[in-house]
Amino acid sequence: MKFSELDKRLIARLCGDLPLEERPFLALAEELGSTEDELIVRVRRLEQDGVMRRLGAIVRHRQAGIAGNAMAAYVVQDERADEIGKYVASLDEVTHCYLREAAPEWPYTFYAMIHARTEAGCREVARGIAERFGLTEWVVLASKREFTKRSVEYFT
Repeated sequence: MKFSELDKRLIARLCGDLPLEERPFLALAEELGSTEDELIVRVRRLEQDGVMRRLGAIVRHRQAGIAGNAMAAYVVQDERADEIGKYVASLDEVTHCYLREAAPEWPYTFYAMIHARTEAGCREVARGIAERFGLTEWVVLASKREFTKRSVEYFT
């Protein structure tokens, strides 16, 4: 796709924090030398064109009382991946869901990042996924420490 200079500056700006104001797009428009209406139209176009999936907030889960954080890894056959992926991606507790290649001595191909109030809560969600689909080979890798968490930045 071709992006105008304003599109690039808008995309770069949307990768960061929005102004905590009643009308954040008005503040962005003033910052970027545009109008509020024009920016809203551009954001909607980026979403309609599939460039941007959604505009959302990042909640620092630990500060919000969600202390459980774990990656569940499952052995899933390719022909079942879409069915399982659609379900797992719909769960409120799952923020990331991927199908990857297996590695030597590591047969797991399907991954779900699960967040819950406790590590035990993460394990319950992981067990529920396994039971629903009859998955017998799976592991839960609980997070011990977070070193970084940041959004991807484009056109910086």
